[in-house]
Amino acid sequence: AMVSALVCTRDRPDSLLCAVRSLLRADAAPFELIVLDQSDGSESEQALRAFSGDSRLRYVRSRASGKGAALNEGLRLASGDIVVCTDDDCEAPPGWVEARRA
Repeated sequence: AMVSALVCTRDRPDSLLCAVRSLLRADAAPFELIVLDQSDGSESEQALRAFSGDSRLRYVRSRASGKGAALNEGLRLASGDIVVCTDDDCEAPPGWVEARRA
């Protein structure tokens, strides 16, 4: 089953970078990572440019206001059979996405 991981963020590029790095590093199985960015500036988008070649990452500049609205937007965009969410200040342990399939 395909897993979609959602990360909502706002004005925390450094912690977002750690969260995204951990998710993309930890799992080899097919999944998509959707980052919904409500930041005031472009720092988060710029921080994620390091991963621009990774087809698993989908960056979305969200016009929604608030985490609930961003999550709803992410749910609409997700193509996975399973959708998981984590925060922009969390570092996923190896195998975290894969374990959600079970």
